[in-house]
Amino acid sequence: LEMSDYNPKDFETLYDKGAVVREESYHQPGRDYECGCINITDKGAYRITVIDYNSNRHFYLHQNLIAIRYNNTEFKLRHADHKTKLTKRTLNKILPSTVDVFQLDKQWYVEVNGERKEFENGVRIDLKTETTS
Repeated sequence: LEMSDYNPKDFETLYDKGAVVREESYHQPGRDYECGCINITDKGAYRITVIDYNSNRHFYLHQNLIAIRYNNTEFKLRHADHKTKLTKRTLNKILPSTVDVFQLDKQWYVEVNGERKEFENGVRIDLKTETTS
């Protein structure tokens, strides 16, 4: 699965075929919160789901792909058309401490070791060189 090829249906596929390594912040879509999530259990869904698939780790927020960590050497990030505080907070939680996603004057940025770049869906963070592209 490549970031540019992402389809919302991929969450269901990866959930079934991959190894779910973390689920947190349970909620009931359509009852507690109108988020667009599908119920993946009898009781509801999780806000954050992390799935290992094909040696890569996929990070989902409300079943929207927000990051992929490829072979522990790079991240690709996306906001999934939800430029919210929760999305930024979740990305920062999963990224190394040398990487920061933030907003300044209504624009999103990613900063790696002091190098700032405008945040665009699919921005790549190389963990070996600690650079963006």
